[in-house]
Amino acid sequence: MKTLTLIIPCYNEEEALPPLFERLRALKTAFADEVAIDFLFVDDGSRDRTPQMIEAIDDALKPARLIRHEKNQSLGGAIRTGFQNATGDYVALMDADCTYDPMYLVEMMKRMTPGIDVLTGSEFHPEGRIEGVTPFRLFLSRGMSQMYRILFRSRLYSFSCLMRVFRREVLADISPRTNGFLSCTEVLLNAQRLGYTIEEFPLVLTQRQHGESKMPVVRTIVDHLKFMSKALIHPPKRAVANGRHS
Repeated sequence: MKTLTLIIPCYNEEEALPPLFERLRALKTAFADEVAIDFLFVDDGSRDRTPQMIEAIDDALKPARLIRHEKNQSLGGAIRTGFQNATGDYVALMDADCTYDPMYLVEMMKRMTPGIDVLTGSEFHPEGRIEGVTPFRLFLSRGMSQMYRILFRSRLYSFSCLMRVFRREVLADISPRTNGFLSCTEVLLNAQRLGYTIEEFPLVLTQRQHGESKMPVVRTIVDHLKFMSKALIHPPKRAVANGRHS
């Protein structure tokens, strides 16, 4: 049986947790005897009832672990903590807001065949789709992904989707150094730079229905532009998205 640790960063997600728990129950049922899943919640300094709600999680969602940051370390810090504490042979990463349906992980795990190191969700894939997202946010996300695609000479369509599956042995090499939302992109670019085999999985991105987005838009744009400017000064080595270097 395959073992999977699902990392879910949480920051003030009290409103989003009940529907999330419902989807995770369905996910665990769908995996049945094929995948043994444990849920790893990383509470990133929440000021609401998020950690208390996770601690009171029902038996249907166990085994489940909660790791708490006393102070907010942003998404990059939560990802690093999750990577360091993952125990499954495979490790998945997803948002708590269900803008990407957790049930996609059922098919994504089936796609994790020998030779694939990272399987990343992609709303901008030709077979992907976006529903209800504001035009401004869509413009920014698509524009940034296109810029990364050109700058890093990549065949990937999306660099910001936070629904991914990894082989656990690659995590130490690709863990992000940045703390903000740039970290999501950094993880993927680290994997590409090192020649790990990356595949894309088309999925649907929907508008957040519960709680509020935690992404500081202006700060995130600035972080991406700084990251790109450094890449222009020190151009990245050519990397192949769908095949490991020899």
